[in-house]
Formats: sequence, C-alpha cells, structure tokens
Amino acid sequence: MRLMQGSERLWGVKMADIYAEERRKKKCGWEFPRQLYNCIKLQVLNLSINYFVGPIPDDIDRISGLQFTDLSSNNFSGDIPPAIGRLQKLYLYDNEFNGTFPVEIGNLSNLQVLGLTDNDKFVPAKIPVEFGKLNNLTSLRFAEANLIGEIPDSFNNLSSLEYLDLSGNHLEGKLPSWVFTSKNLTRLYLNGNRLSGEILDSFNNLLSLEYLDLSGNHLEGKIPSWVFTSKNLTRLYLNSNNLSGEIQDSFNNLSSLEYLDLSGNHLEGKIPSWVFTSKNLTTLYLNRNRLSGEIPDSFNNLSSLEMLDLLGNHVEGKIPSWVFTLKPDNFNNLLSLEYLDLSGNHLEGKIPSWVFTLKNLMRLYLSRNRLSGEIPETVETLNLVVIDLAINNLTGEILSSIGLIINLRDFWVVDNNLSGVLPPELGLLSKLEVIVDSDWAGDPDDRRSTSAYIIFLGSTPISWSSKKQNTVTRSSTEAEYRAIASAAAELNWLGHLMSELQLHSSIAPVIYCDNVGATYVCANPIFHSRMKHVAIDFFFVRDQVARKQLRVAHVHTNDQLADSLTKPLSRQLFSAHRFKIGVLDGSSILRGRNSSK
Repeated sequence: MRLMQGSERLWGVKMADIYAEERRKKKCGWEFPRQLYNCIKLQVLNLSINYFVGPIPDDIDRISGLQFTDLSSNNFSGDIPPAIGRLQKLYLYDNEFNGTFPVEIGNLSNLQVLGLTDNDKFVPAKIPVEFGKLNNLTSLRFAEANLIGEIPDSFNNLSSLEYLDLSGNHLEGKLPSWVFTSKNLTRLYLNGNRLSGEILDSFNNLLSLEYLDLSGNHLEGKIPSWVFTSKNLTRLYLNSNNLSGEIQDSFNNLSSLEYLDLSGNHLEGKIPSWVFTSKNLTTLYLNRNRLSGEIPDSFNNLSSLEMLDLLGNHVEGKIPSWVFTLKPDNFNNLLSLEYLDLSGNHLEGKIPSWVFTLKNLMRLYLSRNRLSGEIPETVETLNLVVIDLAINNLTGEILSSIGLIINLRDFWVVDNNLSGVLPPELGLLSKLEVIVDSDWAGDPDDRRSTSAYIIFLGSTPISWSSKKQNTVTRSSTEAEYRAIASAAAELNWLGHLMSELQLHSSIAPVIYCDNVGATYVCANPIFHSRMKHVAIDFFFVRDQVARKQLRVAHVHTNDQLADSLTKPLSRQLFSAHRFKIGVLDGSSILRGRNSSK
C-alpha cells in the first residue's frame, strides 16, 4: 500500500500493510501516518518492523473499524493512548514506550490478543487490575515489560485465556490460585521473576496445560502430585528454584512429557523409576540437586532420550548396563541419546563396554566419580565429540582405538592411573571447524544481511565475527554463501599461521552451515548464469572444495551456534549456545586479593 497525502481514494481500504523502504534506507524516523484516518473501512493495520518514532496519536480511534493492529518492532515512545479502538488483536512488541499501561485497555471488550513483550522502558508499574475485565482474551504476552508487584486476582475472570507470558519481569508474591484452575490454559510462562511460596496442590482444571515454565523464581516446598499426572504436559521447567523433598514415584499419565528440567533445586531421595520409563522423554535435567541412591535398573523403552544430565548429585553404585545397552530386547534402548552427563557423583565400578556403542552419543561426561578398571574398546563409535573421564580411578593403557573417533574434540583423562602412549591420531584434535550463519535482509534500514562465523581449534573458539554484508542479497542461500566465503578467507589466514606454528592436520577444515542450498552450491561444479553476481565468492570457495582443502557440510538448525551472532534468541537458547561455545557467563566475577600495600 502506498500512502497518498490528502487522497480520498483510501476510503474503501480494509487492510493496510505498510513497508517504509525509503525511510529505512535513509535511516530517518517518521511519525504515525495520519493519512490512514481516510481509511474509514480499515480493519487490519500492520505497521510492524518500520522506523516509526514518537507517540501513537491520541485520536487513533478515528479509524473506527480497526480490529487488528500490529505496531511491533518500531520506536514508538511515550504513553499508549487510551483511545486504542475496538480492537480484537493488538501487538505492541519491541518498542520504546516509556509511559505506563493505560487502564482503558480493560474496556476493549472484544480484545482477544494483547502483546506488549520487549518493552523494558515502561515505567515500572503493576499490572492494571482492569485487564481482568478482558473476558474474551485468549493470549496475553507481557514478557520483559518492567512489571512489578503481584499478579492481580482479577485475572481469575480471564476464563478464555490459553496463553499467558509474564516472564522476565519483577513480579513477586505467591502464585495465585486461579493459575492452577484455568481450564483452557495451554501455555504458562512465569519464569525469571521473584515469585515465592509453594506450587499449589491443585489439579482439578488444568486439563489443557502443555507448557509450564516457572523457572528462575524463589519457589519452595515439594513438587505437587498433579504436575506428574498431567496428561497433556509436554514441557516442564521448574529449574533454579528452592524446591525440596522427593520426586514422587508416579508415572500414570505423563505419557506426553518430552522435556523435564528440575535442575538447580534441593531435591533429594532416589530418582524415581518412572523417569526411566517415559517413552517420549527427550531431555532430562536433574543436575545440581541432592539426589542419591543408584540409577534404577528399569527395563522399559527410553528410545527417545537425547540428553541426560545428573551432574552434581549423590548418585552412587555401578552404572547399570541398561544405560548403554543397544541390542538386548529386555533392556532399555537408548538409540537417540546424544548427551550423557553423570559427572560429580559417587559412581563406582567399571565403565560398561556398551558406552562406546551408542551410535548417536556425542558428549559423554563421567568425570569426578569413583570409576575403576580400564577404558573399554571404542572401535564401534565414531560420533563422540567429547569424552570426559577425568578424576576417577581408571587404570591400564589408553587404547589406540580412541584415535579412530574422527569427530573427537575433547579427551579428558587427567587424574587417573593410566599409562602408555597417546595415539598419534589425537593430534587431529587441532583441526579447524567453523560454524557459519547469516540472517537474510535482517537490517530494517537497508535490508542487508548479517554474516557470522565461529572458528574452533579442537573445541576452543579462536576466531569469530559478526558483520553486516556489503551488498543486498537476493536470497537466503546467497546470504549464507557470502558468509561461507568470509569464513573461508579467515580459514586461509589461520591455516598459514598454524603451519608456521608447526600445527599440521591432514584433515581439511570443515565449515558447517544450516542452509542446504548453500552447501549444494559449494559442491556443484556447474556455475549458473543467475549466480554471476556472486562469481568471485563462488570460485573462491569452490576452488578450495575441489582441491579438498575445505569441506562444507550441513548442520542442523538446532546446533547452529552462530545464531547467537546474527539474530535475537530467547534467553534460554542463548544461554545454551553460550555454554556449547565455551564462553563464560558474563555474571562470572574474578575474585582475589590486592597484595599491594
């Protein structure tokens, strides 16, 4: 839609989707277009991702038929006007509002969706109790909006609510009872606040709940039984609280649970057997608790489990054979397991030979236990990236078969009683690997893309970059390919540097990219005419691939660590990527004593 000053030709328009390209190129802000007042039949207005500045006009209700408004990702500031129209959906995400919430929004009786996430410049304020009058509201998203105080009891009237996100604020007080009796609620995010008290033992009406995140609060007491009998619950985050007591041994209805995080609490007692009989469970975090006893010798299927973390507990005894068994029918089948962390416990005995036959296992952490005996043969497994067996009582020689694990980056065996000679292949731990990513047309001002790469020497990041590209790309594949070319140029320089330092590797560096099209272009000897505008980058990368000096491979989007340098991520995903890259938490503080006098 193109705005025409003073024109009457807009009166019949029902939908306006405005893209201010010229304004973006000049990086100049503009105010709310009042020409829209001529659109007397306008129902849908999308002004998102532009360069609007200043306040939203107080008389916006002159567009009397407006039902859907998306003003997100702009630089609107000031107060939100009370006269916001007869709206059904209102999106105001990611702006610069620095006023307060208008209580008049509570009068929008038709409102179904209200989004005010990522407006952290709001004056710190309580949630208006008037919002409890929005009886038709199905989605309320107030994450990171500088909210303080308690969740109002008036929310008890929001009987149609399906999605509630109040995460990342400064809310305090106890969890309101109505939260756990809401029949239609499917997703509840209250994480990252200062909520306290206990989780109420009520399960009468939480029939639809699929996603519950109460992590990062000050909740205490036991985990109520209803949590483990919720039929539709797929993801449960209760980590980083002060929960105590035992995990109840109940498994009747947790048939849908896929992700469970109870880490960072004060849970104690034995690990219940149902944890190891949940068929759909893919991720299990029980680390940093006080769990004890032995790992149950269960015999049902854990065929979906990908990540298991029991770090920092008091688990003892031998590692049961089922953990690593691949073939016997009467044992567990951990075919999908990729990450196993049992470090920092009191496990003893030998490491079962099955540990190195799990085809998908990539990271194995068994350090700081009491394991003894020899390291098992490892010929069958070629996917392990990290092996951490440090600080145990292992004996014998380091077997040459360790050197056959071609993807190995980290091999930790310090503080054991091992002997022998390290396999010469372990010198390949100095090989270079790169994670490459690019957004596409991500800059709202000029639509240029941002390239990023992280270069690893073994498992250590030694070079990284995030830079806006010099030209506008025509496709996501082109944007990714230019990012690959930038990384390849840096690899060339690092390769010469490593040669001078006598760090030689017979394996070509690998560039991992999550764009399948870009990886195909790298290996395709045919150059298409429609790619002439990227000819230099094409031949630069293609020549190195053809001479086997470089390999370009696909990486799954879930493992795309360079996303941290090209696009906004959720706090949880960003923290996970930071951990995998190996960067310290910014909150870490160096402690010491100044010895100067």
